[in-house]
Amino acid sequence: MMRLSELELKWSDGLLDSRNEILEKAVLDVLKPCHEYLKQLNIYSYGGLDFPKWIGDPLFLCLKHLSIIVCKSCTSLPSLAQLPSLKELFIEGFYGVEFVDFELFGTDCCWIGDRLSFMSNG
Repeated sequence: MMRLSELELKWSDGLLDSRNEILEKAVLDVLKPCHEYLKQLNIYSYGGLDFPKWIGDPLFLCLKHLSIIVCKSCTSLPSLAQLPSLKELFIEGFYGVEFVDFELFGTDCCWIGDRLSFMSNG
């Protein structure tokens, strides 16, 4: 049996006007990897308005690195407060997110990782 430790999900930037936010969220939802071994998750050009709940699922005990890059349609960030091993978080290109509050780290959590990076190209 293969044990997936790294996963990169990348959507094409082409045809931005014809993308379907609901379909992209459904696709991302069914691509949920096995939580036992995943250490690194990279998501690029995701076109959904928000993320499936598995992105911040505390069952991802080994997830240390998360990059979510250029998600132009997203209006909120996934809740990541319960990812116990997360050490590196990179977020870039969330043009629809106007502010970050408890949605990222929850109400009872403070960041204890090694690297936290927010970048805006807009």
